[in-house]
Amino acid sequence: MPGTGSYVGTNVNANYIYQVDDALYQLRNNSSNLIKPQDIRDSIWTLWNRVDDAQIIASQSLYASSGTTYTNSNPTTVAVGGIAIGSSFSATYSVQQMFDMLLYPYSAPTLSLSTSNTIRQFGSSTAVTLTWSVVKTKESITGITVDNASVIANGGNQNGTKATTATHSLTPGIQQVQTYSMSVVDASLKTTTKTATVTWQHKIYWGTVDLSTSATGGALNNPNLTLTPSSAVAVGLYIGASASSILKNLDGAGISPGSALATTYARTYTDMFGGNKYFIWGHPTVFGSPTKFVVDSFNNVAFTKVCSSIAFVNESGFSTNYDIWISNTQYNSPNTTVTII
Repeated sequence: MPGTGSYVGTNVNANYIYQVDDALYQLRNNSSNLIKPQDIRDSIWTLWNRVDDAQIIASQSLYASSGTTYTNSNPTTVAVGGIAIGSSFSATYSVQQMFDMLLYPYSAPTLSLSTSNTIRQFGSSTAVTLTWSVVKTKESITGITVDNASVIANGGNQNGTKATTATHSLTPGIQQVQTYSMSVVDASLKTTTKTATVTWQHKIYWGTVDLSTSATGGALNNPNLTLTPSSAVAVGLYIGASASSILKNLDGAGISPGSALATTYARTYTDMFGGNKYFIWGHPTVFGSPTKFVVDSFNNVAFTKVCSSIAFVNESGFSTNYDIWISNTQYNSPNTTVTII
């Protein structure tokens, strides 16, 4: 806005010029000594009183000279602000739209999707609860889909849950993954997606087994399988007859709980305690066979697979084939470390 001021001296009258462009013209190049002191005084006086008008005229002049719309079908060669590389402008865009695209890049809404009991044992409950949320950023939310079911969008932030089910094969491999998804559409008609999974796995089992008891066909009497490999047949028959019960009730040999969901037999067991019994491990046949056992940092070949592809029913009633390995001799050290590779 025009300001006010005061000075001390002789009053001098200045003429008001009604057209701002006339005032600007009088401040022309003075290479020919055409400017008179009166011209300068009148122009400054006019511009002082009409500085707002001068700004408007200048901005309108710039706007008019650059055009009010923009169109260019050629793809952009670089990304600038919110305009991605390869963008073209075949439609007619206003200067406002162009600056908005340039200075205010698109920001997708923030999505969250999670499942209950993410990792499960084969055969366990198939009930799944999906917990979801969407946080609006730039554009209003116009559509939400969770696990193929539409949710009425309110335009802003939303969250909720959805009950669904999970399934797995009856003859699974090492593990099986089931994926759930949600998608969100905003006012820009762009779609943002999020996924969550439920993973089915088998358990591995470890602990100790007592081979001093009698099995069908005679007494075991703690055999040394290194010295008498043929004893492995009797041991296999004994363990195989109750494999499901034996594995599911293993004490962990000092490493609780004696079982874990896994995708491999490879594992290090630190500070196992044999209690003068035999170490035992069980894992799905689909995992394959260990290449070696390392006991307290030394390779050890005194381990035998006594059951191969034997039927095993897990805690959830699901049946699959397992391999069972035992140590060839009893262990009694309270801090034995065994690595299966």
